Amino acid sequence: MFYILQYNGYVTINQLMEYTNLSRTTIIKELNRLEEKLEKMNLRLERKAHYGISIKGCEQDYRKAFLKYVLGSDFYLEPAKEYKYFLESIDEGELRSVLNNALAKNDFRISDVAFDNLIMHLKILIFRATQRNYIAQEIFPATKIDHIYFQVANYVNEWLINKYHFSLPESEISYLAVHISAKTFTMTIDSREKDTLLHVINEILKQLDKEFLTFFGKDVDLANALLLHMYPLLQRLYYNLQLENPIIEDIYTKYANVFVVSYRFGELIEKRYGFSLSRDEIGYLAIHFATHFERLKNNTLEKIKRIVVICTTGGGSAHLLQLKLENVFSKAIVITTTLKDISDFDKELPDLFLSTIPVAEHYKEVPIIHIKQFLDEAEIRKIKEQVMFQSSGQVREHKTLKIHHLFFKELFNRVQGSDYMKIIQEQANIMTDKGFASSDFTQQVLLREKKFYTIYQNGIAGPHPMKLNAHTNSVGITILEEPIEWQGRYVQIIFLINLKQGHLFLHKEISRLLLCLIDNDAVREKLLKSLSFEQFIAELKKLM
Repeated sequence: MFYILQYNGYVTINQLMEYTNLSRTTIIKELNRLEEKLEKMNLRLERKAHYGISIKGCEQDYRKAFLKYVLGSDFYLEPAKEYKYFLESIDEGELRSVLNNALAKNDFRISDVAFDNLIMHLKILIFRATQRNYIAQEIFPATKIDHIYFQVANYVNEWLINKYHFSLPESEISYLAVHISAKTFTMTIDSREKDTLLHVINEILKQLDKEFLTFFGKDVDLANALLLHMYPLLQRLYYNLQLENPIIEDIYTKYANVFVVSYRFGELIEKRYGFSLSRDEIGYLAIHFATHFERLKNNTLEKIKRIVVICTTGGGSAHLLQLKLENVFSKAIVITTTLKDISDFDKELPDLFLSTIPVAEHYKEVPIIHIKQFLDEAEIRKIKEQVMFQSSGQVREHKTLKIHHLFFKELFNRVQGSDYMKIIQEQANIMTDKGFASSDFTQQVLLREKKFYTIYQNGIAGPHPMKLNAHTNSVGITILEEPIEWQGRYVQIIFLINLKQGHLFLHKEISRLLLCLIDNDAVREKLLKSLSFEQFIAELKKLM
């Protein structure tokens, strides 16, 4: 794909063999796989006797493939000569400066990722235009694009005329204007249009609040951030120009709980406008929701004004503990005491008790969070999460946040198999049959997995349903006797997540646990060798 896309004409199998150091048999085998990939992108592989091989199709689809497999690839092999010489002739620094000036002149806002995407698009545009491979005018009629985007496109075209002595045809200027409209936001858009979009966003946030028991609808900053994001997003959806997301795997792994929300947001957008969002675009939305949760966490921590720490030791260690906690709770006064003196605070109870020794989970209805004597980053993070948990309204049901309580002996399995979807289907059926999950749990899990798989790195998978409606918060464990491959990734241990409505915070803790397993080879290997549930939990507790 990398090589053939860079050829304006035909490339022979002998040339591919020379470039890649692969045999003719391997090349022919890979070309069959290539045809399958091309079909999904509305392209085709043309094989012409005595000439060679070429990729054919709509110019727009060709450029999308070029962006992904040439400019967006990880290959460091020498590219085809034509494109190599072209890259050397382009002054990218000047191109960036011209585009940046054009956007600033028209008061456009753009993210770094979108700006880089526009630069790559311009490189492809110029390269293809020099070979007289143009976009068909009827694909992007000028009448549907606002004139403000043409101002930027024409500015860039003037630079091309002066710099490279050729002018873009009207169809290419329209295509460039479309890309600009799909990746930028301007405050000069019609106020009625902006108000309408903001109203839609607020309605969707209210719907999410009903489904997830959240408070998105009260976050004005979130609504405004989504407004800035949604206007160009709708343009991208309309013209089928969705962005690639270079950090999608990190977002999906670290913010799996937020991805559940942003996925549902995307569903409601699709229901409203008829456009389906890609996994990459949903990843960008997830960043906004992750920011909301971080803001909510900080606001919760700042509301705590008085903390009493129960500990057995005094002197330096107690003072060090106090100083560290004051850094975490910047608005709070932190006082240390002993268990025998706790009644001294009966008349003026603190907002929170922390304890380094085993005590009850509440004192006079004030929660007590158990902490270590010496706080590291992991312990501080745990304290923050438990404070959020205590304020989430779920305290009556779960007194403390203990992830290992989500695992049950009857939901632990070691199996042999090769079909990933069949394996999670069987585990989901067990969870439903035993009363842990709702009747539509299996269907929701499979639907979710078919749309966007949840296989992470190092053989870890964390499938979950489209919505949160568990009967009992639980995680089903399936250990595979031998690793299997699915969607180009290998799987050996599956955590099937089943949570109740409003318990997104648990999803975040599970995600953190999976991250630890991904990074900890020794613990992961011990878990994979666990022959019983008891052995599995014992090893898991060491990690937690």
